[in-house]
Amino acid sequence: MIEWGWLGELRLVLEAVPWLGPMLSILVGASTGSFLNMMVHRLPLMAERRVALLGGVAPEQLPGGSAPYNLAVPRSHCPACQCPIPAWHNIPLLSYLWLRGCCAGCGARIPARYLWLELMAVVLFSLAAWRVGGELVVLLMLWVALGCWLAALCLVLEHDWLPTAIAWWPLWLGLLSAVSDPVTAAVALWAAGGAVALVALWLRWRHRVWPELELLALAAAAGAWGGWVGLVCLVVMLLLADRWPLRGGGLAVPLVLASIAAALLVA
Repeated sequence: MIEWGWLGELRLVLEAVPWLGPMLSILVGASTGSFLNMMVHRLPLMAERRVALLGGVAPEQLPGGSAPYNLAVPRSHCPACQCPIPAWHNIPLLSYLWLRGCCAGCGARIPARYLWLELMAVVLFSLAAWRVGGELVVLLMLWVALGCWLAALCLVLEHDWLPTAIAWWPLWLGLLSAVSDPVTAAVALWAAGGAVALVALWLRWRHRVWPELELLALAAAAGAWGGWVGLVCLVVMLLLADRWPLRGGGLAVPLVLASIAAALLVA
């Protein structure tokens, strides 16, 4: 895929300094994991506030109060004591270990998800960089897709909720990453369509239901990123999910895991 501007210059720098690529992957992965933790915490409350406003609830009666609440404001704070978190207590991975998983202000326990999500982001982002190599445009797309998949995994496990945008973005990025080669693009489209048919027929046959569009988007993303390997990953994860059903998350969890595996295997 064509690289332009600073991406081409960055690729030359990474080729000249071999240790810089792994270090950059770790930093980007840890920072992204920290941002995803904030997303997982705030998105459900943002959705609840939006529904309340549409229902005619007064601003001062909104969950969390009438002050603006989104991904930018307010600044990071402890949900238990509302104490603002200083920058030196908000360093990905290191701060959780240094504070031993507790708030420095009130001692409230910080969920272990904050640590493992940042750790998973570091591992997956590093694997993606190793697999993709010097294709920086594809790598950036894959990093965004991995972030969406990790956020989806946490949201469905903790809140049984899968936002539409998070489900669809990896599909569009997977298709876009294949446009530079006509054969690869055709395989991606074929595999995405096959994945949709596979999951739809599986649910209709095994559970007598039709899947939601968000689940179909997750399945199609596995095909778009992985081609026929994505279809194999989907079949394996569907069989495993049918054999050992999860307590939470439903079918979204195996679909996300299949997408991650397919993307990293084929990238």
